[in-house]
Amino acid sequence: MRHITNIKKALIALKNAKQAAIDSIPLDLVLIDLKDAYDLLDEILGNTKTDLLDELFSRFCLGK
Repeated sequence: MRHITNIKKALIALKNAKQAAIDSIPLDLVLIDLKDAYDLLDEILGNTKTDLLDELFSRFCLGK
């Protein structure tokens, strides 16, 4: 049941991120929803927590 709940929450977070991107919300705010979705899905997989923002900033220049 916990996995299903996390999947539903992750889907909502992804939809929020998509809408925020469509609405031209600043990317750092869009990333909050993406990180929430990532963390929820990562919890299902049992992976260790990693900081998505650090990973993204290490590969791309996002508003630095």
